[in-house]
Amino acid sequence: MDDIKAALFQSFSIIFLWALPFFFGGIHTQTKIIITLIAVATLIWIIGCYIYLQRKKQNKTTSER
Repeated sequence: MDDIKAALFQSFSIIFLWALPFFFGGIHTQTKIIITLIAVATLIWIIGCYIYLQRKKQNKTTSER
């Protein structure tokens, strides 16, 4: 569970960083696009890790039976 909480915290911090440029209009559009891509890639990676951990847990419970 701690891994999932850490991953969620990381994703929220990246989303927060992604949202900051919209509050300060002085940042270039290219930078916004790069930050958006990083945030989306991180979210996909975190969801993938979460699914992997859930499957790992299920495999453990089925092998114990």
